[in-house]
Order: sequence, then C-alpha cells, then structure tokens
Amino acid sequence: AWPHVFTNCHMVSLMLSPRPITHFLPIQLGECLTQDANPAANVTWLKNGQPLTADGKSTVITTKKTADPTTGLSTTSSTLEYMAVKEDASSQFSCSVQHILGPNQVTAPENFTINYPTEKVELQVVSKGPFKEGDNITLKCNADGNPPPTSFSFYLKEKKVTVENANMYTLTGVTRGSTGEYKCSLVNDDKMADTKNILVNYLDVSLSPSGTIIKNIGESLEVVIQKNASDEIRVSWTKDNGKLDKKPVFLHLKYSDSGFYVCEVSTGMGIKQSRSFQLVVEGKPVINRLLKMRGGDGRHKVLICEAEGAPRPSVHWSINGTHVRPPCRPCPPPHLGSLGYLMAPVDYFHIYDTAFQTKGEKKTSEELQAVHRAA
Repeated sequence: AWPHVFTNCHMVSLMLSPRPITHFLPIQLGECLTQDANPAANVTWLKNGQPLTADGKSTVITTKKTADPTTGLSTTSSTLEYMAVKEDASSQFSCSVQHILGPNQVTAPENFTINYPTEKVELQVVSKGPFKEGDNITLKCNADGNPPPTSFSFYLKEKKVTVENANMYTLTGVTRGSTGEYKCSLVNDDKMADTKNILVNYLDVSLSPSGTIIKNIGESLEVVIQKNASDEIRVSWTKDNGKLDKKPVFLHLKYSDSGFYVCEVSTGMGIKQSRSFQLVVEGKPVINRLLKMRGGDGRHKVLICEAEGAPRPSVHWSINGTHVRPPCRPCPPPHLGSLGYLMAPVDYFHIYDTAFQTKGEKKTSEELQAVHRAA
C-alpha cells in the first residue's frame, strides 16, 4: 500500500522498494508521486532529512511531469536510483514536495535493509578470566556482514572445528596444555579471521609429611614443600588455626610441637591449595614444676603439679605414703593436678606427686618428692 499525504492542491505518495539493497549495487530505491497540482509541483529526495544531489553514478534522480489535458492538473513523478553503502543501514529516506500554493509536504522517513559482505571477523573470549585448570572457556566469533554468517570455523590448538548455525564454542575442563593461540574464521574464507591468546594458570603443591605422623620426643622431622605455578607464589602456615611466622622446623621435637599443621599456597591469579599433617609427639611423662601458694583462707596451702607427656598423663597425690584424692572445685585437666591441705604444727611431712601414663598395657611413672615445713 502506498502512504498518501493530501494537501489543498495536490496528493503525494511514496513507493519504496521491498527488496533488500545490496552493498555497492545500484537499485531503484523508490518512486515519489504528486498529483493534481497546478502548476506542477517539484520533488526533492531526502536522506536523513538532508536533500540528495544527483551525481549520475551513486545517486540518479529521474523526474517526469505530465498534465491532464482535460483538467489541466499536473502529475510529477520522481524515481531514485541509489547505490547504498554499509553505513546506510541506519539511514532514513523520504521525499519532499514543494508547491507555490502551500507548505512543503514530506513523506514519513523509511529505512532499508542493506546487505553487505563481511569485512571483519572478531574472536571474543566470553568467559571472564583469569583462567585456571578445570575451567570452561567459551569463545564467540562475530562477523560484521549482513546478513551475518551462520557458521564459523574455530581453530583450537591447530585442531579445526566447524560449528553450524552457531557462532560459539566452549572449551571444557582446560589444562595448562590448553594455553596458546586460538583462531576463528569464516567457513569459506580462512583468511577472514581473528586470533586471541589464552593463558591457563596452574598450581602444583606437595607436602611431606602428610596425614598423621607419630614421633618420639627428641627426634627430628623434616618438612618439605614442593610447589610449581604459572605465577608468583605466596605460602602461609598455621598450627591449630594459629598463624605461624614461617615454615616449622623440628630439630628436637618437644611435646609442644604436637598439633595440626596447615600449609596454604596461593598465586596472584587467585588459585589456592592447602596441604596438612597431624603431628603427635610421644614420650614418657615429665613433671615440669610444682607450684606452691597459700589458700584464700590463710589456713590452707595449695600445691599445683604440672606434667606433660603423650599420651597425656594423669597426676596422683600421696601424703606420707597415703594416697589422697583432691576435691574437684573445679577439677583441673589430667596433666595439671592441684592439691590443697590444712597446715599442721609438725616439723616435716612428705607429699608425693606422681604422673602416670598408659600406653597400651604399659604404665610408666615419674615421682617428685616435695618436703614442706608447716608455716
């Protein structure tokens, strides 16, 4: 259907080509017709609101004026032959009619479908980096032709893969061997192509020892960590969730070295791995010290015995050979025994502090004799 614009003196219509316009091929774009005017009206072609000037090559305008012999009214017909370029895909075309008896009349602007070949191919890495081993990476091939190509070839480390009715390809579970140059092209023209370099980051960590390590007190233990990465490496250590300043060194193991050690290795690209080991230091129980203090009521003396060993020892008390069981207010840990006794007006008495440790069926003990004068 032709759109019509009516005025008091003439009628204007514009008929446009329904066919897509091919890049750099001349085509009759449309015909502008104004009727029943007296005197004859003039027609001007517009592109984006600006007059088009005929050059006889890319723009050819042919105008014809005829008069009705009965009414004397004139018809003006103007055709536009136009050689479109790719940039005309967003251009709007219209025609304007000028007559001395009325204002200019302009048809509604129209767009055209411009077909043009691909001039540039772009390879896009859709997935966001940086990438590490195990990631999936999606590639996308874009072409600027219209209509756009429906198939593309992807070159994956010298392996060619053609996708039909799609422009994307996904690399799954990449490894460090996937690092390199990737390319996509038109199926029928591998020179119309683009390339991108992809780096897959990696981190290898091994720690010796691992698992649960049982050692005797006084022995040595070498800790070796091996690491390999595609980027700068940072190493941190913790023991029982507490941060250590450096890698632990065990030349002569102590009971206090027992614990859960974790080594965390990270790279600047955000890759993290951790390795761990549980260290258990065993040995005979050792009584470290016997602390003496006065009770809160001034009448009692309190003794505190500290012992260590692995497995953890328990503390037993005896006074002058008689086993005593201290009251629990509250009970201390098994390796930290306390005893309160009432001071008596005697010269001397003996208190024995014994640390016991059971390992299988074997029981070992260490005794510490404390002699106290009544105060």
